[in-house]
Amino acid sequence: MILIFVLKTVEPRAFLFENNLLNEFRFDSKNALLDIHTKSLALCSSACLLNDRCASFFFNANRTKCLLHAFLYLNLTAPETGPGWRHYVIEDRIRRCPPWDDFIYHEPLHLCYNINGPIRTDFDVLKLKCRSFGAELIRVDSEEKQQYIVVATSNLSTGHVCMQGTDNIDANGAWTFDDGTVMPFLNWKQLNRNQPLSGKGNLGMDINNGAYWVALYKQVNNSCIFVCERR
Repeated sequence: MILIFVLKTVEPRAFLFENNLLNEFRFDSKNALLDIHTKSLALCSSACLLNDRCASFFFNANRTKCLLHAFLYLNLTAPETGPGWRHYVIEDRIRRCPPWDDFIYHEPLHLCYNINGPIRTDFDVLKLKCRSFGAELIRVDSEEKQQYIVVATSNLSTGHVCMQGTDNIDANGAWTFDDGTVMPFLNWKQLNRNQPLSGKGNLGMDINNGAYWVALYKQVNNSCIFVCERR
């Protein structure tokens, strides 16, 4: 059973889940963001709330220990046991990316995403499906994010990954995200990295061709995997 209660800490209403599945367990402090001494659950939760990377924490009142973690540890078996340990999850931190909602959280990139398809390449449909998840097509805005998506989709049998981006006439032909923001990262194969090889359209990543970007169109016989992102 998971209990939920409210603490008045540095935020007006900070919701905690007590994860009873991991009570009497703990993770070694070497894996923690922070290892501090405190007798108060409220102070331990406040320390987590003040750390942007903290998603959960272990607290032991008997040992006055508080271990902050970037991970949720909701379904893992802890390597160490000990009396008095309790595990808590900051609900506000995972509301955007709850693990029971089929979305995956990649902490190093602060990326909350799911992978769907393959489906016919119709970007109106793809965007509508992402919105039904409370999300949008993924923004690939850095080399790190590009490489992560390549790895995350590497075992899927598809040629393309659809993602956010259009050749925007209102932005002098620059490639932009859906909100009009000019894309800060491009990964075209040709030397002139500002434009695709031919034509205009929406963006796709060609997994079978070095993961370079290509312009994709609404085609009945063309399909892609699409990644939705919650920001």
